[in-house]
Amino acid sequence: MPHREGILFVEPAPSAKNVELDELFTLSHPGSRLGPYVSLAMSDQGCGMDAGTQAHLFEPFFTTKEKGKGPGLGLAVVYGIVKQSGGYIWVESELGRGTTFTIYWPRRESLEESPTHLRHVHHHPHSPQRL
Repeated sequence: MPHREGILFVEPAPSAKNVELDELFTLSHPGSRLGPYVSLAMSDQGCGMDAGTQAHLFEPFFTTKEKGKGPGLGLAVVYGIVKQSGGYIWVESELGRGTTFTIYWPRRESLEESPTHLRHVHHHPHSPQRL
C-alpha cells in the first residue's frame, strides 16, 4: 500500500464527546457494550484502507509498510490499551478518502468508580511528570 503525506486531525479535548452507546449502536458495532463513554476521534486524509486490510489492522506484526519500515505493533498496542481500559475502538476507512479511528473510553463519574488497578498514580523515578 503506498504511503503519502497528509494531514492528521485529532479532535481537541473540548470536542471529546460524552456519548451513550445504545442497543442500535452495539448491534451495528460488534464487540461494543451498552453504557456511558467518552469518545475521541482521529482522522487522516491518507489513501484509506480496503476491507482486507481493515480485517487485520489490530493484529500484532501486521503492516502494510515495506520490510524494515516498522514492525506493525503500533495499532496492536493501541487496541490492547483500549481493551484493557474497558474501551472500544472503531475504524472507518475508504480507499482514496482516508481513515477515522474513534476510541470510546468508559466514562467514570469519579475515581471510586474506576477499577482498583487503575486508581494508582505512578511516579517515574527520573521524571517529575505523573504517569
